[in-house]
Amino acid sequence: MAIKTPEDFWAKVEVGDKHECWPWRGSISNKGYGQLYIGGTMRTAQSVAIEMSGGVIPDGHFSCHHCDNPPCCNPSHLFTGTPAQNSADMIAKGRQKVYRGEDSHNAKLTEKKVIAIRADDRIYRVIAADYGVSRACIGLIKVRKNWKHVK
Repeated sequence: MAIKTPEDFWAKVEVGDKHECWPWRGSISNKGYGQLYIGGTMRTAQSVAIEMSGGVIPDGHFSCHHCDNPPCCNPSHLFTGTPAQNSADMIAKGRQKVYRGEDSHNAKLTEKKVIAIRADDRIYRVIAADYGVSRACIGLIKVRKNWKHVK
């Protein structure tokens, strides 16, 4: 069904009590957000919900959730914000994923290697060459500025 009118849009939303989340019942993105094509452009359902409710999303802003429920289209659960405001909201709610140590996509070392590096008495240049990292990296590990979480 093509979305051409507000009625078409809201028919794809499970509208409930004004305080409840109203989940999108159409296509869902791999991150769990409602998505649909309007005028040949892929849009998020929550952005369309804001606009269908008379709201405006200013340039440089996008739609955000007070409820943190990605498929929710309840306009009272939605707000517009800049990327910085959205990030601040995520941090304030404790939803940010912190990648450290081996979980970081940039990690060249493992916790086991870090423990070995800390115990290694050789000069930094030699240790660094053995592990394929810089001397500065070895120094930061030794003084516990990097890999702080490793005991």
